[in-house]
Amino acid sequence: MIDLQPTDRTREAPEDLKGTLREIGPGIIIAGSVVGSGELIATTIAGAEAGFWLLWIILIGCIVKVSVQLEVGRAAVLSGRTTLALLSDLPGWKPRGLHWIAWVVLAMLFGGIGQMGGVLGGVGQALAIAAPMSGTTSTDVLIWALLVAVVTAALLWPGRYRLLERIMIVIVGGFTLVSVFNVFALQGHDEWAISARDIGQGLSFQFPPGDDFTVGLTTALAAFGIIGMAAGEIFFYPYWCLKKGYGSYTGISDGSDAWRRRAEGWLRVMKWDAFCSMAVYTISTVAFYLLGAAVLARSGLKPGGAELIQVLSEMYQPVFGTMGMVLFLGGACVVLYSTFLVNNASSALVWADVLRGKQSAEKKRQAERILGVALPLGAALMFVILPNPRAWVVFAGITQTLTLPLLGYAAVRFRFSPKIRSFPHHRAGDIFLLFTVLVLVAAATTLIFLV
Repeated sequence: MIDLQPTDRTREAPEDLKGTLREIGPGIIIAGSVVGSGELIATTIAGAEAGFWLLWIILIGCIVKVSVQLEVGRAAVLSGRTTLALLSDLPGWKPRGLHWIAWVVLAMLFGGIGQMGGVLGGVGQALAIAAPMSGTTSTDVLIWALLVAVVTAALLWPGRYRLLERIMIVIVGGFTLVSVFNVFALQGHDEWAISARDIGQGLSFQFPPGDDFTVGLTTALAAFGIIGMAAGEIFFYPYWCLKKGYGSYTGISDGSDAWRRRAEGWLRVMKWDAFCSMAVYTISTVAFYLLGAAVLARSGLKPGGAELIQVLSEMYQPVFGTMGMVLFLGGACVVLYSTFLVNNASSALVWADVLRGKQSAEKKRQAERILGVALPLGAALMFVILPNPRAWVVFAGITQTLTLPLLGYAAVRFRFSPKIRSFPHHRAGDIFLLFTVLVLVAAATTLIFLV
């Protein structure tokens, strides 16, 4: 693991809002990853199973993890080093030169190939409904899934950051706006309208009544792990910050006033990036949860199995009628595909970092391209082995929820390291980060007892 940061690209960060917004991007790419399997599938299923009761868990899951994201991003920008390299600086057991926390995260990411298989299956289901080929649904789903995997491999081979960034902005922004409009439009239908009492119920910090409340709670806690900044996305975020150039623009630390000024400027840009992306995925996540609770829960529909996408499309029927299916299928295709595309691109960066060791940056880029082809095809294989999108996504949510406390611990160590402590920060941020870690531990512990 070597420094990804060139030494000849330093420049000052923009100071005006317009210039700052032009420089955001890593968080938007990450939002493209989470506004898919987490929001469209896991969050909606949680709403369908628990009604409005667990909205508070979803909101907490979106908001608190941004503090962990900011700390790992800050450490990467100031050092120009990847997440794996940063973890290697922590005290503790380091088999084969990697910190044990890094090994746990890598195991989670390896299992995440199955999650991408589930996402790929969701895309396949949507396309099979929209454009059937053989007349047999299961065969159509498989054909489309394989085609999408091949197309993704072709897109990731060049490794073009800017193209990926622009695609994600269009995809995430468009479907988020449609979903939010759908929530507001439900208010015109008495049967599906969301009342202040419903929202109050969702923010009551209570669990659903009845003996089977653990079903919805388990799904909500699994969703907790993959909504907003999931464990994988927190791990990915420094890689995209370095790809964007925040680290190289800051330059290698030389203790000078000029370096400190650049560092403070680009850390400010990174904060804007993180909070803008948080706004996008929080609005989107809440919209999907409310749709699941308002339409699916009231209809008694439980998404899953081969009918997952078809059942989810019912959320759009009250407002858009017969066009609801078409609109949802189009949105589901692009949003789930955004998850598939970004997650595979991010995973390629991480696995190339693992495999390249001390090799040159050029060999690392070559490894990224090869992995960008191999990972989508591996996900297709996982879907062939177990063609159940819901099972894969919920499994991934559980593993990510259990991994989050470890990244929270790492974030605390980063924040209180001498280099980070030398930069201005507020005590409120310290307290919020520690509170976040407690929340992550509580969520993981509760999930262990439930599963």
